[in-house]
Amino acid sequence: MTNCRMCSNLGIHTPADDWDKPLLESENFAALPSLGALVEGWLLLVPRRHFISVGALPQPLLREMEEMKRLLCSAVEENYGQACIFEHGPSKANCAVGCGVDHAHLHVVPVPFDLASAMAPYLPKGAV
Repeated sequence: MTNCRMCSNLGIHTPADDWDKPLLESENFAALPSLGALVEGWLLLVPRRHFISVGALPQPLLREMEEMKRLLCSAVEENYGQACIFEHGPSKANCAVGCGVDHAHLHVVPVPFDLASAMAPYLPKGAV
């Protein structure tokens, strides 16, 4: 996908902006600082190839993604405390709702509380 900002930035060997410089890399994934993070230590885990969501990843990539996620969680928790992992974004390209990035990405965010429990009162019954 040529107009995907995430794909374009992951293809650059020396990105100009700090938030586009991978902090950890594997063959198929990169960990990036989150642009506009609300808390220090917020990271994104993104596949190098274009997929609309984590649910669209092919089965052979899941083990590698899980290993990268484990490494990122360990690093965040060692430096900042408990980590919460979530994905939000579109289920199809060019949606009017979502986060504005049509490229799969997991957020790994240090939070000093159980985010799922804190959000439960605001979600439909059984959503958490």
